[in-house]
Amino acid sequence: MKKTLKITLATLLTLPLLATSLCAEAPLSSNDTGIKGVWQTEKKEDENRTAHVEISNCSDNPQQLCGKIIALEEPIDPETGEPKLDKENPDTALRSRPIMGVLMLKGFEKEDENTYSGGTIYSPRTGKTYDSKLELTKDGILKVTGYILFFWKTQTWTRVKQDNKK
Repeated sequence: MKKTLKITLATLLTLPLLATSLCAEAPLSSNDTGIKGVWQTEKKEDENRTAHVEISNCSDNPQQLCGKIIALEEPIDPETGEPKLDKENPDTALRSRPIMGVLMLKGFEKEDENTYSGGTIYSPRTGKTYDSKLELTKDGILKVTGYILFFWKTQTWTRVKQDNKK
């Protein structure tokens, strides 16, 4: 009787561990397009420029989403004639890097099929980083919300049509 009790107790103690590992979220598959893809940022009221941001799995954590600037409407700095640089970055060592290629979105985790949260968004225009959330609407618009304490601002990004010819 004692032997059966020990096996049962051991089994009961390992069941939660087994259940946890079975419920762990699998890495995002390459077929999970939802929020992934290339998006055009919203034009700001005070300027008439946009960027294209490619959202995909983060290279350092494939279960999260990241987004890199892959195109700028105005990639050349009119003052220098050179590619625009990340001049406002709080890290002085990064101020000489081109904005093209900057990781703008980092560390977003899946909340549900159309929502990712827990990440950050970096603004090369201001050099500031904000907590952020991504939400894909039924209309195919990506709502990108940045937060500072109790304040937030939401932009709407539109998907860039990709030419499948290569």
